[in-house]
Amino acid sequence: MPRLSFLSMSFWILLLFLLSPLVSEDWKGWVWHALFSLVLLSALSGLVSQRIWFAFGVFCFLPTLIFDWLSFVYPTFWMQILTLSSAFAFLTLVFFVFAKEVFVSSRFDPDLIFGAVNVYLILGFLFSLVYNFCFLVLPQAFSKPFVNLQSFFYFSFVTQTTLGFGDIVPVQPIVRNLAVLQAVMGQFYMATLVAGLVSKIRQSAKG
Repeated sequence: MPRLSFLSMSFWILLLFLLSPLVSEDWKGWVWHALFSLVLLSALSGLVSQRIWFAFGVFCFLPTLIFDWLSFVYPTFWMQILTLSSAFAFLTLVFFVFAKEVFVSSRFDPDLIFGAVNVYLILGFLFSLVYNFCFLVLPQAFSKPFVNLQSFFYFSFVTQTTLGFGDIVPVQPIVRNLAVLQAVMGQFYMATLVAGLVSKIRQSAKG
C-alpha cells in the first residue's frame, strides 16, 4: 500500500475537522463537502496497489461523490439515503482494507501510525452515517434535532471516545444500542491497537 496514502488521508480529515467550523455559514456547506470529497479521494488512493479492492473502491467511490454533491444541492429524502448508503459501502471497504494493513503488516513506521489513526477515524465516520440514516427515518431518534451534517460527526466521535457530554442524547432504543456498540468498538480498537503496536515494536527491536 502506498506510503503516502495514510498520511494524506490523515491530513484531509484533520483539515475537515479544523477548517469547516471556522468558515461562515454561507460557505460552510461548500467547504465541508469539498473537504469530504478530498477525504474520500485520499481513501481511494490507499487502495491503488491492490487492484481488486481498488476496482471495488472506484465502483463505490464514484456514486458516493456524485450523490454527495447532488444531496447538497438537492437535499431530498431519497437523495440523502442514496448518499449515506454509497458512502457507507465505500468507507466500510476502506475500513477493512486499511485495518488489515495496520494489523497484519509486519513493518512498523510512522506511516503505520497514521494508518491506525485513519482506521479509528473511519469508524467514527461510519457510525455518523448510520446516525444520520436513523435521524432521517426516525426524526425523534435523538433528544434534539440535528441542524447540519457536522452534528452527526460530533455526536459520533463524542460517543466513540466515551466523552458523553450529554448535550445530544439518543432516545430510540435502536439508536441507544448503536451508541453502546460504537463505544465498545472504539475502546476495543484502542486496546487491540496498543497491543499490536507494542508487539510490532518488539519485533522491530529484535530485527
